[in-house]
Amino acid sequence: HEGITMMVIDMHAEGVEVRPLKMTTGTSEFNEVFFNDVLVPDDDVVGPVDLDLKRTEQSDSHRPILPHRRTGDQRRCQPVQGRGENRSRRESFAPVRASLSRPVRRAGPDSEVLMVIGIVTVTIGVSVLLARAMGFSPLFGFLSGGATAICGASAAMALSAILPAHEKKEQATLFTVIGVSILSTLAMIVYPLFARATGLNDHQAGMFIGATIHDVAQVVGAGYAISPDAGDTATIVKLLRVAMLLPVILVAGYVTRKHTAPDAKRPPLLPWFVVGFVLLMVVNSFDVLAAPAVAAGDIVSRWCLITAIAAIGIKTRLSEIAKLGIKPVLLMVAETALLAAIVLLILKFSPS
Repeated sequence: HEGITMMVIDMHAEGVEVRPLKMTTGTSEFNEVFFNDVLVPDDDVVGPVDLDLKRTEQSDSHRPILPHRRTGDQRRCQPVQGRGENRSRRESFAPVRASLSRPVRRAGPDSEVLMVIGIVTVTIGVSVLLARAMGFSPLFGFLSGGATAICGASAAMALSAILPAHEKKEQATLFTVIGVSILSTLAMIVYPLFARATGLNDHQAGMFIGATIHDVAQVVGAGYAISPDAGDTATIVKLLRVAMLLPVILVAGYVTRKHTAPDAKRPPLLPWFVVGFVLLMVVNSFDVLAAPAVAAGDIVSRWCLITAIAAIGIKTRLSEIAKLGIKPVLLMVAETALLAAIVLLILKFSPS
């Protein structure tokens, strides 16, 4: 409450820059405003310079803090006291210009992309090492780590279709789908409270939610439960994670081709469903599809995912999953905790 100077600023003045914040819907309902060496005339300052609101409120709670116009009273706000008349306008407003010209440091799109690339790479890499250390196949670490780092059950199904065949592959896939679904639901409830407890602002909370929760639906629910800004940020960061599915699938395809016997038919580096995913993503980015078509496609994709999970479930017995013990559960919990810790450290120690 100390050192506050209030002023009226002409939005058309030189140095005032308004940048619309474009939402995922394509509309711009909010703006960022930047002040770069903006000069404010003496007459546009409201009240005294470096006002101490707390002290003013304690000294006199009945008087208005700032002088203002009243009906029938044409008095203007008095000039800021303590200014010499022999000083030029530029000199007298040097402190004001200095405070306005300080840039607002906030993570931009490039830093968010780099963050997503980093956390996905580290999470999958550490998951492979943890799986090997716990006695599992490294491919299980790749599968569970990819599902945790990218987009939950959808990523698990996509990666499972690419990875080399194994007698316990379907069992591991179903366990991963169940695990990420449960952990994602718990994260949707706990992470907004955790973000507030750690002192993250709305933008940082949105980045944390979007970069850590597994499934898209839970990200949207948790983000908008905090604020619209947090929800928008969380959605954008989550979409960046979803976009990482393509390069990770390319890595999985390379691993599969490497493990294929020399005399066997080598699978394609990019399966047909990945090519379809990329084409639909590109087409939808140009807004050429009608809204009903996009909505219908979303419904079809959900039913396809449900059908694929159900097919794996029919071929898998819960007793076989129970025999795996607590180790796979600990692995997925460790992957989730690792992802959250990395993102929190990035947000805490990077410029906001």
